[in-house]
Amino acid sequence: MSALAPDVANIIAMICAGFFAALGGFIFGWLFFRTLAENARMYLEGGRMGRALILHAVRIAVAVALFYTAAQYGAGPLLAALLGFLGARAMCINEKKQPAGKEAEQNQEEGS
Repeated sequence: MSALAPDVANIIAMICAGFFAALGGFIFGWLFFRTLAENARMYLEGGRMGRALILHAVRIAVAVALFYTAAQYGAGPLLAALLGFLGARAMCINEKKQPAGKEAEQNQEEGS
């Protein structure tokens, strides 16, 4: 029984590392894509190009640092962080979409 205990502890540690890496990836991904929207707005307005470029560089640098740090703990935490990041991406993209049915109904009512 005592020979099995270190293996169980390692498995629990790996699960916790994966969970926290996924959570960190999700939180960072949400912030990343929110600031991406703000950055795109700044580029389109054209007035604050310097600030937009700095925000763009910081966003990329933090992403590289996050994934580099996750990679230092192994493939599992790196993949978990990436999955969390991509989950946040999917959530941010879906928030911006309107249901096609409601938009089509509004367009028909306005045209009638």
